[in-house]
Amino acid sequence: MDEHNQEVIVETSDTEEELKQEKYKWTKDRIFMAIIFTFVILATIAIYIMIIIDKTFLFVIVKDYFLKPIYRLDVIYKVLIFFGFMILQVIVAPIPSEIILISCGILFRWWGIPIGIAGSMISAVIAYYISKRGGRSIIDASSKKVKFLDRTIVIFDDWIKRWGIWAIIFGRAVPFIAFDNISYAAGLAKIKDWYYHLATFIGCFPRTAFFSYMGIKVLGENSIEELINDPTLIQSAATRFNTIFFSVFGAFIFIFILMNIVYYVRERRKRMIIESKLDEQENNLITVEEPGSNTNVITTEKEIKNKEREEN
Repeated sequence: MDEHNQEVIVETSDTEEELKQEKYKWTKDRIFMAIIFTFVILATIAIYIMIIIDKTFLFVIVKDYFLKPIYRLDVIYKVLIFFGFMILQVIVAPIPSEIILISCGILFRWWGIPIGIAGSMISAVIAYYISKRGGRSIIDASSKKVKFLDRTIVIFDDWIKRWGIWAIIFGRAVPFIAFDNISYAAGLAKIKDWYYHLATFIGCFPRTAFFSYMGIKVLGENSIEELINDPTLIQSAATRFNTIFFSVFGAFIFIFILMNIVYYVRERRKRMIIESKLDEQENNLITVEEPGSNTNVITTEKEIKNKEREEN
């Protein structure tokens, strides 16, 4: 009976999913957000390719378009431009926020921590809502067609249900788990907005402190002017930037693959248990001869005992 109920539940769930897909409509708002989400993904891939081709590509962008134009400005303008870059990197040019936070440490030294937290919150909120309005639309519209991506979102949903706010805090606090990827993943998952914002704020403290410190170490005893003009220092800084960049990317890919493997193994084990119980039930079937008839009836031990009780 339990197995039958389980099958009914699964069939009902699949039916609901099919109806959901049939009824799903692409509104103008959803299409617009989905286009932005897709653009961000494609731009990210393009940047990874450029970094592989040119090892100094990432730091040269930061140096020429972020550090060099603003390092002589007043502090208030530096802070506002930093916030602008945190917004820009998550929407238009998805250079990982970790790189911008290192630059924040170069510009502001230890003041980079509170400034970096504020900038991280701004970018995290924007990425979350882009993903929630655009990315979730893609998943809901084609969940059965993009199985590996749908599986990842299911895993993240389960992770949030199990650990709640601590799941986001952990994802934020560990430096080499990509910040922007957590923001987009949280937008795809079913999580309460206030959970996300509170967990992001708490998790930003250790993360921002770490990358601000990395920025201070990159600068060392040199001035910013020396860092952006000395070829030797540029090469050294580019190497450090690339190491951090690919460490974050590698950690993300590793976690992504591991989550999918664990989920696949777990679901396969569940299926095997259900199939084993069904086989066991089939093996308990007994063939008996119906009295006064040449017909054989297939029944179970339980049904035979119940019939004997009724006859007695």
